Amino acid sequence: MSPRVLILVGALIAVVVIPVPVAGQQSPATNWTPSRTAWGDPDLQGVYTFSTQTPVERPKELAGKAFYTEAELRNWRREPRQHADRVRTVMWIRRRRRAAMMLSGRPARVEG
Repeated sequence: MSPRVLILVGALIAVVVIPVPVAGQQSPATNWTPSRTAWGDPDLQGVYTFSTQTPVERPKELAGKAFYTEAELRNWRREPRQHADRVRTVMWIRRRRRAAMMLSGRPARVEG
């Protein structure tokens, strides 16, 4: 292929691809109000997934607390690492069990 054709194809792709993200952007509506239920509460209908661990309701132990103390923040930051270590350990144990079952000729048990 000649360099002219490559430059032309590259320019054509750029012209087609670059405006796509811009076309999806909208200006914010100034007169928008959130929808409400018949009794006046905010309408929270929608699709919710459990792919994150973000709680929907505030935990009871934090009912009257507006902020964490410094010590609580340190503990909170440490917990995810401890949880990840536990998950890694469990997954390692499962892999070892599955490998041992496969080597012994027994069918591997399906774990959920």
